[in-house]
Amino acid sequence: MVMRVNNWKKNMLKYRVLTAALLIPLVIIFVFFVPYVYFIAAAILLLLGTAWEWCGLIGLSSKLYRMLYVLILGLLTLSAYYLLPLSVIFYLSLLFWCLGILFLASFPRGQSFWNKHLWFKLIIGAVMLIPFIDALLFIKLQQNSATWFMLILLMVWAADTGAYFSGKRWGKNKLIPQVSPNKTREGLYGGIVLSMLVILFFAVLTKNPIFLNAYFIWGLILCVIFAVAGDLIESAVKRFANVKDSGNILPGHGGLLDRLDSLIAALPIFALTLWLFS
Repeated sequence: MVMRVNNWKKNMLKYRVLTAALLIPLVIIFVFFVPYVYFIAAAILLLLGTAWEWCGLIGLSSKLYRMLYVLILGLLTLSAYYLLPLSVIFYLSLLFWCLGILFLASFPRGQSFWNKHLWFKLIIGAVMLIPFIDALLFIKLQQNSATWFMLILLMVWAADTGAYFSGKRWGKNKLIPQVSPNKTREGLYGGIVLSMLVILFFAVLTKNPIFLNAYFIWGLILCVIFAVAGDLIESAVKRFANVKDSGNILPGHGGLLDRLDSLIAALPIFALTLWLFS
């Protein structure tokens, strides 16, 4: 039995490494080299994949209804991007994730309402994913877009990595144990500190005067906090659904939502910060 567990762990580690080895070059290619038209196509494909997984998490089993929801979400995303002021979309996303933090604080209250009302879960998916994709498209059009993408990606990675290692070393006080028993306040602080070091690195590297703006820096710190919230909220939804992963499209990593939960929350706030101060 122990040998089986060890073999399973080794296989999972192998899959994680192989998947990461494929994904990292793809991300770099799309961030630095892909023209905007193809970037839009990739963003829409990403929306379709994440929306499909969301349907699975909320219990929408009919493939016909899933396809209908995914199609509607794609149309709404492009319509919102081209017809609405992007600042409105990003401010609404900020409000949504603030409410999400309140939801985490009261977890698991509301589970009965969540389980009974599919329409509510469909709306949550839309409010969560539409600003994320629109933020991707917005940032791609900015001057030095590759720099901004690398900054937010490394910030989110640093928040996760810093939280893991500092939580493992110093973690004593649980953050929200009813949602994620392993996450600690010390881990959160460690994630913020490592993210701040990433910000400092980019400030020195780029010499962009925007990094001298205190409000811009506070906006970036807010992105880190919402990245943690996004991870926790997806964990809460998976607890409601009684599943470990949102999907299995990424061997060793689970689903798209499992890898993107933090970025889905942080990216619209990052786009709003750029819109306000860039």
